[in-house]
Amino acid sequence: MLTAFYLQVKVQWTEQLVAVQKQKTEKIVKETQAMMAVADAEREKAVLEIEVKSCKLLYHLSIGQQDGTFAPSLTRSAKRGSGST
Repeated sequence: MLTAFYLQVKVQWTEQLVAVQKQKTEKIVKETQAMMAVADAEREKAVLEIEVKSCKLLYHLSIGQQDGTFAPSLTRSAKRGSGST
């Protein structure tokens, strides 16, 4: 009788231990998913920022070409890059 009770307590303790471990594992999985989602969002934000800057640059270049003027900072950097080769 005592060994059956001891075995039942041990089984319950083991089940509780497994349940706690599952909870910890699920928490880690959710935290990892959240971190990955944040990293994905940060990468997407960086890409969008580059695209916006590119669109602004193209817009300014197209305006300069339309009225015959170019942004001074762009022409200076272009001259520096092409004069040395």
